[in-house]
Amino acid sequence: VSQSRYSRLGVRTSSGNKKLINGTFEQLDPVNKFMSVVMNPPFGQAGSMAIAHVQKAFNHLYINGRMVALIPGGAMDKKLDQFFEDNQDARLVGEIKLPSVTSIKQAQVLILELL
Repeated sequence: VSQSRYSRLGVRTSSGNKKLINGTFEQLDPVNKFMSVVMNPPFGQAGSMAIAHVQKAFNHLYINGRMVALIPGGAMDKKLDQFFEDNQDARLVGEIKLPSVTSIKQAQVLILELL
């Protein structure tokens, strides 16, 4: 889901079966499924917006689909624990803690898979 000039150009010039959806991520209907989602969601207070976006994106995955998300660390850990408790079909494939020299303190990259 993107409204950028570059993504529209890519849809027009690329071969294959592509569809441009002109709207926001929050408006995307859950019937739309994807094999992969890569996201950098807004963090919000203590990761509240990030976990909401992760949950929504997870609901858009096909079985065996994967999601890569840049999310805040630290304060969001309890929310992630709850996410995995609520989504027994979610599997953590990888986790990368970003070094402290990055501009985003305590950020991490999660790689999730829908079983």
